[in-house]
Amino acid sequence: MVVFQVRRTRISERMRKLQELVPNMDKQTNTADMLDLAVEYIKGLQKQYKVLTDCRANCKCSAMQKPD
Repeated sequence: MVVFQVRRTRISERMRKLQELVPNMDKQTNTADMLDLAVEYIKGLQKQYKVLTDCRANCKCSAMQKPD
């Protein structure tokens, strides 16, 4: 029983940390829904990162040009 309690406590602590990181995740959300929200949030961040890195790679501004 103690092993299960320790495991549940660790999971609860990690879920609270996840709630702090992911916007719009409230404490009433069940664990499965919280994980779904986190996955979607991370996917959105990955898309934003790709867009920004693609824009930066295609930037023609003088600040981004490499010296010859």
